[in-house]
Amino acid sequence: MVATNRPFDLDDAVLRRLPRRLLVDLPLQADRTAILKILLKGETLDPAVSLEDLAKRTPYYSGSDLKNACVAAAMAAVEEENEAAARHSGPEPYEYPKKRILRQDHFDKALRQIPASISEDMQSLKQIRKFDEEYGAKKKGAKKMMGFGVGVEKKFADAEEVRIRRGP
Repeated sequence: MVATNRPFDLDDAVLRRLPRRLLVDLPLQADRTAILKILLKGETLDPAVSLEDLAKRTPYYSGSDLKNACVAAAMAAVEEENEAAARHSGPEPYEYPKKRILRQDHFDKALRQIPASISEDMQSLKQIRKFDEEYGAKKKGAKKMMGFGVGVEKKFADAEEVRIRRGP
C-alpha cells in the first residue's frame, strides 16, 4: 500500500506495481457538514450556528482544515472569557461559565484565521486531478468500477460525485 500527495512524481516502474489507484479528494459540502458534526460533538453551539452554513463557507477545506477551524473557534471563545475575566473589577472573583458556548462570531474569527490549505487554482491540485485522469478511473479504456465513499450512491459517478474512486 502506498499513499502520496504527489503521485505524478512516481516512476512508471512503481506505478506498474500498484494495481489499484484511489483518489481521495476533498470533502463535498455534505461531507464537510458530517465532519463538522463529528468534530463538534460534545460542544455547546449557539442556536444561531448552522453547520450547513459553515460547510457552505468552507470549500476546499480538508478534514484537517475543518478541525483546525473548530479548535480556533473554541480558542476564540476561551480568549473572550479570559478578556472578560481580566476586565472584571468586582470584589468577588470572576465566575467563568460552566459550559463554553461557541457562537457564530467565534467561527467567523476562526475562518479568517484558518484558510483552506489548498485552493482550486493550486498547481498541486491540478496535477493530482490530471494524474487521476491519466492513471485512475477516468483513464481512457479503463474498466468502469463502482464508486464508493461518503455520500456516493452505488454507481459509477462523475468526478464531482465521486470523492474516493478506484482506479484500474
